[in-house]
Amino acid sequence: MRIQNSKIAFTAALMLAITFTFSCYLEGNNSDDTSYEYCITTDNKCLTGPFTASTCSGQPSNNCPYDVSSSSSRSSSSVLSKVVYGTPVTYQGETYKTVVIGTQTWFQRNLNYDIEGSKCYNNNPANCEKYGRLYDWATAMAIDSKYNKEGWGESDEKHKGICPTGWHLPSEPEWKTLMLFAGTSQQLQSTSDNGTDDYGFAALLGGYGHGSQFTNINFESDWWTATEYSEYYVTYAYAASLQWADISGRLTKSFLTSVRCIKDNDNPISSSSIPSSSSRITSSSSLVPSSSSNSVQSGVVYGTPVTYQGETYKTVVIGTQTWFQRNLNYAVDGSMCYDDDPANCAIYGRLYNWLTAMNLPASCVSSSCASQINTKHRGICPSGWHIPSYAEWKQLDDYIENENDCWGCAGKFLKSKSGWDNNGGGNDAYGFSALPGGSSDDRFDDVGNTGSWWSATEAKSSSYADFISMGYDSDILWLSLSYYKSNFYSVRCLKD
Repeated sequence: MRIQNSKIAFTAALMLAITFTFSCYLEGNNSDDTSYEYCITTDNKCLTGPFTASTCSGQPSNNCPYDVSSSSSRSSSSVLSKVVYGTPVTYQGETYKTVVIGTQTWFQRNLNYDIEGSKCYNNNPANCEKYGRLYDWATAMAIDSKYNKEGWGESDEKHKGICPTGWHLPSEPEWKTLMLFAGTSQQLQSTSDNGTDDYGFAALLGGYGHGSQFTNINFESDWWTATEYSEYYVTYAYAASLQWADISGRLTKSFLTSVRCIKDNDNPISSSSIPSSSSRITSSSSLVPSSSSNSVQSGVVYGTPVTYQGETYKTVVIGTQTWFQRNLNYAVDGSMCYDDDPANCAIYGRLYNWLTAMNLPASCVSSSCASQINTKHRGICPSGWHIPSYAEWKQLDDYIENENDCWGCAGKFLKSKSGWDNNGGGNDAYGFSALPGGSSDDRFDDVGNTGSWWSATEAKSSSYADFISMGYDSDILWLSLSYYKSNFYSVRCLKD
């Protein structure tokens, strides 16, 4: 599936505070023995504790106006369930549970409204029953089918589309808000598909279709947004994907993919009930700054420069890691300059396919080579340096977020101050100086707005490997991405 990471953006991940809404509706049975957290206003007080202890005579609420008391002896330090149910919705003969996630309320499963312009995966009704129907973009938007081939140009804000009244097809920013709150795509993915489903979103890997062809069931989940890609790419719209954890990929409008509906005018959780981002800081005292700090504590720390293949690379120390200060520019088979222009190599470094970056045989392009990947895999980096793994990229992200007491902010501190579209650079506080070098598969794309770098980690699919990205319109260091090993991205080397 050709999802391009041309615009990568997140906001901040949040967690719910103390009490969670749990309505007396529970599969039509209020005698469930499972222990849930809830807030019920009754007799001018709020209760928290097992659901069975509730009299259910009050009004479910996240924002209890009274003192909170406990209906059980359960310790206040116990972990609260994150799943918060809203009111079920019956639409076109189907009933959909809903879940409150942060400030948003979502259908708990994909839309399964049988309408012209939609299909079941492999034309099998059993797949519609499990995964919902697949829709082309114009059908999902409830607009003329001609807009699959030309620009629509209208606002994406609360566009109803084929969702029920009071609900709408989520825009790209609304998907971003969801993903930022959840933190990782795994937390939204169904437990039956190896997710943790922390918030009850229960995403299933339902695949997608195009024309009469269907692919990637049990491998990826994709949903339409109401947002067109751009006035220049009128046949594309944004799509959200769990395989790529991507909210900013573009997808041809004629593709068939899933729909989730989001509720209009939601603000179920007051700002006072949401803890600050500092509550997400890890317990490691070596990573957490003092409470008085909310900025970088020191300037750029330089390491020893490295000369390799005729080029000298400055290095920077960030936490316990030492990185090249710029992208690798080693000319080797399996690499290229953006637009085949040597001037771009001088600015952005070269682009490499994963096999070349890892210095692995061609057979690895479509099969797993996990047995050939070392813990610190040198690849085409100089001796004593290696291609960073996904875990090492995440370590970089975690360090910056913890040191600066922020969430979804690492890109701001890693991006160069200039060179990004629309003044989308960062403050380059650590000297990493990330530039938007673009990428290439069968064409060059995204120079100026996106920088992408390989990791040494293979993805679940043997034809894919993990990479990370930063975009001009976001402060995020985008992790948990994967794409074809044959794609071309930049390389940064990390010291052993």
